[in-house]
Amino acid sequence: MPVAGRCKSCDSKADDVCLSGGAEFKTFQGFHCHTDHHYNDLATLVFNPQGYVTQALFQGHSGTFSFTSMLLYGVIYWLMAGITYGAFIPSGLFTPSLIFGGLLGRMWAEALVAMHVANENTV
Repeated sequence: MPVAGRCKSCDSKADDVCLSGGAEFKTFQGFHCHTDHHYNDLATLVFNPQGYVTQALFQGHSGTFSFTSMLLYGVIYWLMAGITYGAFIPSGLFTPSLIFGGLLGRMWAEALVAMHVANENTV
């Protein structure tokens, strides 16, 4: 699944930090990116803990994640959450709910920017 993501350039030249619109993340993944200071947006969503994904969705600037990467991650995550909720094992609902809310909010904001309704500096 992360192969479907695309490589995006980081705003920072530091080796271990990818700055994105003022929010500092040390968890951007350079999965299959052949140049330095690039990250794969879908791999960042897939290979990071839920807390970092939530932080990236809520604090990242416009364009941090592509719409297709967020949609693909949301569908797969929703299916996996449904399987987990249906199994007789203890699992939480709070963090997946935050991730779904962050995904829907970020996709809505990106759609508004694409329709030129909102300014990309405000989302």
